[in-house]
Amino acid sequence: MSSYKCSNCKKEITKENNTYFPFCSSTCRKVDFYGWITESYKIPCEDTDEDDSYLDAEEQYTEKN
Repeated sequence: MSSYKCSNCKKEITKENNTYFPFCSSTCRKVDFYGWITESYKIPCEDTDEDDSYLDAEEQYTEKN
């Protein structure tokens, strides 16, 4: 049987019969969810001007119509 650490509190847990895996409890699961919905967790990315190219096409489309 493999053991893991809870993603939130780092308590030792097992995967078997754990409905909250990778968390140890409902509380840890909710704490993690709250971190995502409040944007405490962020995935880093690089901002580039190229990503805005679709805006130019959208502006051109709305100007024609």
